[in-house]
Amino acid sequence: MMSEIAKLRQQAASVYVGRISLKQCSKNNLHSDKDYGILLECVFEKKRDDTVLRIQWNGDMRLIHKGSKVGSCRRWYFTLNGKECSQPDTIDAVLFASKNDTNNHRPGNVEGYCSGVPAGTVKVAWNVGDCPLQWGTAYSAGDSFSGWVSTSRITVEEQIVHDAGDNIG
Repeated sequence: MMSEIAKLRQQAASVYVGRISLKQCSKNNLHSDKDYGILLECVFEKKRDDTVLRIQWNGDMRLIHKGSKVGSCRRWYFTLNGKECSQPDTIDAVLFASKNDTNNHRPGNVEGYCSGVPAGTVKVAWNVGDCPLQWGTAYSAGDSFSGWVSTSRITVEEQIVHDAGDNIG
């Protein structure tokens, strides 16, 4: 009987990941008090149809409670050419602030993979907006802030993923 560790090693060895291209777009002191819309963009040239994009954002995020409800909520998320990733899912983060929260700025790292994006020019945008509808009625929107006294960056990496048994090359 194969041990659990041996099974995990076998699974890990069955995938090959290779980088095709990489781009980083950054802004020092983004300093944005937007509650809605695009905060930072990065235009990327995707080389192939059969690859995935690994997308990452690093920077400062803050939410202050605003309104009469028990708390506030804001959502930060990526769009690609104006649409959210759907394969396998959205790439996002949500912050909640209760009535007692103060002006706490937090470092953020949000990343994920997006497949099904065709080759060509891809405008990757980091956005802020409302929380999902099922939460939106329970919480007020709040006052968001992004990129305070720090560097904000979007990193886009095109990767090819194959089973190790595939003919790579």
